[in-house]
Amino acid sequence: MANSKINEEKAQIEKKKELVRRQIEKEKESSRVAVDNVYFRAKQSIEALISDKNKELEDAMTRMERQHKEEIARVKTQTREKTIQEFVEIRKRKMSELEGSPPDKVSKVEDEGTKFTCANCGKLSTSMLMCSGCDVTTYCDENCQKKDWCKHKEHCNEAAEAD
Repeated sequence: MANSKINEEKAQIEKKKELVRRQIEKEKESSRVAVDNVYFRAKQSIEALISDKNKELEDAMTRMERQHKEEIARVKTQTREKTIQEFVEIRKRKMSELEGSPPDKVSKVEDEGTKFTCANCGKLSTSMLMCSGCDVTTYCDENCQKKDWCKHKEHCNEAAEAD
């Protein structure tokens, strides 16, 4: 009888052990579910935070691109205005240097049978430009007329005054 009582107590102890093991397993599973829920919520929060920060970065990039384009436009405008101003100053200086320059207009002279000679370079051609100041001297082009002006201006002025 003592053996059967011991065996009964052993069986009850084993049942209690099994019950405690099941309870521990339930607690472990419950803890795993809680940890998984915390992990899932944390992951969602991090993804939302990353999404918000990406949106902020995109907005900042858009603002920077707009500011960059505005700066480029401003620099282009300033450069254009400066270039125009420099061009005007150069043009004024050249015009003041050329106050004694040849007449601006030249007329084209063409004659199939006659060859004209450029007063500056000596080139022969049936088609030349004629000085509009004296209507006598011929040139290949306006550059030759400008180069020869120092020599020609005395004659040109005399011919123009004689008319």
